[in-house]
Amino acid sequence: LKDVMTSKVLYCCETDTIDTVAQNMRQQQVRRLIVLNNKTDKKLVGIVAIGDLVTKSQDNTTNSQLIQGVSQCNQDKAKAA
Repeated sequence: LKDVMTSKVLYCCETDTIDTVAQNMRQQQVRRLIVLNNKTDKKLVGIVAIGDLVTKSQDNTTNSQLIQGVSQCNQDKAKAA
């Protein structure tokens, strides 16, 4: 598993806003983030996925930008593969 796992752990906190988490997902091009209780204790409390954000958000523009941003081909990642 060590050979195929992602070593950089990305996360959000349960107090983060939906917009902040959506922006983080877009920038990092990830579909899921682990959710921690806070940045001090870092206790795992859940997982959030794009689908969770899209179904809870009423902002169609934000939803569209999130899906496009995460799905967009990153040239640096493509070259590494």
